Amino acid sequence: MSAQRPQIQIAGKSFGGPQLFLIAGPCVLESRALSSEVAHALVEICTARGVPLIFKSSFDKANRSSVSAVRGPGLDGLEWLAEIRTRHSIPVLTDVHEREQCASALLALVHIGQHGDRVARADLGQ
Repeated sequence: MSAQRPQIQIAGKSFGGPQLFLIAGPCVLESRALSSEVAHALVEICTARGVPLIFKSSFDKANRSSVSAVRGPGLDGLEWLAEIRTRHSIPVLTDVHEREQCASALLALVHIGQHGDRVARADLGQ
């Protein structure tokens, strides 16, 4: 007998259970235009296949192995993620590296915040 997989609601959409879902997006936000273009393409692909999507990208990739690597736009990137959430009606996920970034302002802009191996969910019902 197989165990039933858990199912959760995020922004009024069901994820998990018997249905496959996708968490995808660019590793780090590089530009507002590119982020929006990737989100649009992912929404089209997932919609055509009936696969629920959670858009994921980092606004600050602090764990880079090179100091010259792209880190992202910083806290301004949260506005980009909020725009993607609103424009495409999809949940967004981002990771955080500092405790201060976990403030309620962060979770007011994204649905899920990931800090290391811990996940904070802020279901906005949107």
